[in-house]
Amino acid sequence: MGCAGLQGSFDPADDAALTMFVAAAAAEVNFRSFHCDYALARRLGRGAFGAVYSATRSAGRERQSVAVKVVDTGVRSSSGRNKGLDRKRLYCAVKEAAVLRSLPTSDHVVQFRGFYSDGPFTYIVMERCASGL
Repeated sequence: MGCAGLQGSFDPADDAALTMFVAAAAAEVNFRSFHCDYALARRLGRGAFGAVYSATRSAGRERQSVAVKVVDTGVRSSSGRNKGLDRKRLYCAVKEAAVLRSLPTSDHVVQFRGFYSDGPFTYIVMERCASGL
């Protein structure tokens, strides 16, 4: 999905607009640590916007295998220090999560499981498919 289709008059530099967008598009954002609920395993793939990992839900009674897209939304200095958030990347990650959440339940559509914002990273948790195409 990525953010290639970014359209409209939204300005990611506008704090109020970003806050409203995050609240409206991803009302179920978890701001607690992703790592409290899930344990990442091996990397399944990588793209321009992030990497997808296999993960296991470690919180709760049920151990559930999921796929997690990890997006680095942080801005780094030349020395590697975190300087804040890249608002456009955060917007794109939230938009992708909102689109996934809005898809109908079907055997032919990967199901959205959750969205976490944890420091400079966002995590889009999805159903893990048993096999490829």
